[in-house]
This record gives sequence, structure tokens and C-alpha cells, in this order.
Amino acid sequence: MDLKSSLFALKNFISSAYFLLILDIKMPKMNGFELYLEIKKIDNKVKVCFLTALSEFQEYQAFKREVSLSLAMR
Repeated sequence: MDLKSSLFALKNFISSAYFLLILDIKMPKMNGFELYLEIKKIDNKVKVCFLTALSEFQEYQAFKREVSLSLAMR
């Protein structure tokens, strides 16, 4: 499902069941990392994959201090 806004994605997540989410890091309203933190408050078992076409290394560095991530960077 293509959800353009992180707030819309969060609302949709609350009302549906998902096993895996693929999140872009750059999203309107809140970034993918912030959305991840909100989603994990609701369901800490859901798997999340981050994708982005942009270089977001600084945001990742700040985020990884808050959560443990398995990360593959190219």
C-alpha cells in the first residue's frame, strides 16, 4: 500500500494488521524513524525495513542511539 504521509500511514497501521512495513526515511510530517518509534509503541513485533534514495547518515546516527537496528548500508 502506497501511503504518502507518515501520519496517514500511522492511522492506517492502527486500523489494520501488518507483518512487515517498508518505510522511506524522508516522509512528510514525521520522518520514517519517528514513524517507526510510534509504530513500535503499538506493535513491537512488526518488522520494519527502511529505504531511501537520499543520504540520511546523520539522521541514522542520531536514531541508532535510541533503538537497536540491523542495518545494511550501500
